Amino acid sequence: MSAKAPSRSSDHEKFSDEQSGYRVNTADPDAEFGGTEARKVLEKKLLWKVDCRMSILVLIYILNYIDRNNAGAARLRGFEADLRLQGKDRMIPVGVKGN
Repeated sequence: MSAKAPSRSSDHEKFSDEQSGYRVNTADPDAEFGGTEARKVLEKKLLWKVDCRMSILVLIYILNYIDRNNAGAARLRGFEADLRLQGKDRMIPVGVKGN
């Protein structure tokens, strides 16, 4: 009854190879992307997309901050009286612009 238990790593490797149907080339990890140069080009494109989207998000964040400060400043300068707002009516223009 001294059966040797199979090692887990070899079982996992056999299972993953049987399921996937291909072996990964460990000699060149960039081979999947067409080589080192092709991977660099893909990374550059990806970074460009991320940079463009992040710059737009930063701009929206800054404009949102300025807009919120303007609403508070306008209230102090009397925009409720100018628009004839009473009570909770002042929340309508602030709610329309979004939170």
